[in-house]
Amino acid sequence: MAGFVRTKEAAEVFAKLLSCAKCGQESDNLQTLGTACKHAFCWDCINAYTSANTFVLCPLCLCPLEVSRPKAATVFNNLAQHINEFRLLLDEYEKCLQNEGAAAATTIAQTQMLFQAHDAKTAVEVSKEARNEAINEFISTQRIVDPYEKDSTAK
Repeated sequence: MAGFVRTKEAAEVFAKLLSCAKCGQESDNLQTLGTACKHAFCWDCINAYTSANTFVLCPLCLCPLEVSRPKAATVFNNLAQHINEFRLLLDEYEKCLQNEGAAAATTIAQTQMLFQAHDAKTAVEVSKEARNEAINEFISTQRIVDPYEKDSTAK
């Protein structure tokens, strides 16, 4: 369905951001190498760095890497898992829409219209409440002079 093209593209871009800093491989098992560099690496690149047996710098920020002390990049890995699940759900939803055909598309359009109508109604109610509250607040700050009351300053 055309409605999900941008969403899928955004999910792809986001997934690429959660990839190995050296080879670009997407993974949900990335590791950080030390405290100086916050980039994440896949195990293939970590093993290549380890077997090189030389001083290694991050290819992106040039900070020294501690290849002997990999630590799971938990936030990256969790995000990668969630974005992968999201991509699968989008694919499943698109397949369902294709299988259901026009009836499903009509139902979705009707649901969207209901949400839009509800949002518009809620916005009107909120704006009425805000207007009434502003009026009441203004009135409460006003001093009303009684024309029949004697002015205490006049003698």
